Amino acid sequence: MSVIALIGAQWGDEGKGHIADKLAAESSIVARYNGGDNAGHTITVGERLIRTHLIPAGAFHLRSRCVLGAGMVINLRSLAREVDELNRLGANLSPARLKIDSAAHLLLPGHVALDGAREHALTAWVEVAAGRPNPLIDSLCADSRITRRLDAVSARALLDAREYVGDAPQRAKKIAARIQAT
Repeated sequence: MSVIALIGAQWGDEGKGHIADKLAAESSIVARYNGGDNAGHTITVGERLIRTHLIPAGAFHLRSRCVLGAGMVINLRSLAREVDELNRLGANLSPARLKIDSAAHLLLPGHVALDGAREHALTAWVEVAAGRPNPLIDSLCADSRITRRLDAVSARALLDAREYVGDAPQRAKKIAARIQAT
């Protein structure tokens, strides 16, 4: 059995999805070895352009088994949506055709919340860009305007953090319970 590896040399759209899909037509296994749902491949099925994010290009070649490899970071919610969408379009991604390496990484709601909170750590730069700077000299003044402004900025940052963290721990517990039940 021969193996063909298609490895991109750069980030972005370089045509890997199209090439992988063409190779998949003659392959029994098509695998993604790394990445997550932030990436994607565009493939052509008939006259239709279809974007995959987690599922390897080749999903519509029914003799190919699709594998999500050990380097994948899998958002289960995104995976479920993608499988449903591709199946509606005719991919027939059953458990017999879609395999997930047991060493693949799960992206849980807490990870998503943490990413959002880290992104909002850049809030100070956002404030400056939006014309709402908080220069150090203002903080050194005893003026009540400064206290009100700092309170407003702190309240806005706290709301932003709550928006991203939300009920992530509860969602993670529900996902864990579903996984254990299967």
